[in-house]
Amino acid sequence: MSVADEIGKYHVKSALTGESVTLGSLWQDKTCVVMFFRRFACPFCRLDAVHLSEIKPDLDSASVRLVGIGHEEVGLREFLDGKFFKGELFIDNDKNTYKALGFKRYNWLSIFPAILTGASRAKAAAAKQAGVGGDMTTGDGMQTGGTLIVQKGGAEVLLNYKQDSPDAYVGNDVILKALGLK
Repeated sequence: MSVADEIGKYHVKSALTGESVTLGSLWQDKTCVVMFFRRFACPFCRLDAVHLSEIKPDLDSASVRLVGIGHEEVGLREFLDGKFFKGELFIDNDKNTYKALGFKRYNWLSIFPAILTGASRAKAAAAKQAGVGGDMTTGDGMQTGGTLIVQKGGAEVLLNYKQDSPDAYVGNDVILKALGLK
């Protein structure tokens, strides 16, 4: 069973309408870039959403769907109001997709050194300069995320990126290369 098949059966809820859909339905008709956010209140995630949204015109012209998944609704209203992400947003309140993809969870002892690295401090400064707001304490900050690219129909996973630190982001160039757009 492929990763796409394994997680495709899980239900996610539209952040705008509340409608429940299977994750697999999102890539049924189009290749899909799926960003799994750590937290909607997270300044790092908000900055990553802004960066990923920069390639939305490239994705649109290649008929690639852009989707974001969060594991809780904490911070969602501010995330939507801030218009940080130009794709569709969904919620996986049960974290089924996060668990199935093996995204790392920090604990209280491991999260502090991770957010105090030079890279994390630099990203916090970049997020502050970009004016994305957010905070480091609201919601479940122990969960990491990543980025998945699934080919139309779920035939192949083109990219399965897992964050190895809270500040990690796959990068737009990697996404475009995986899609054959660069």
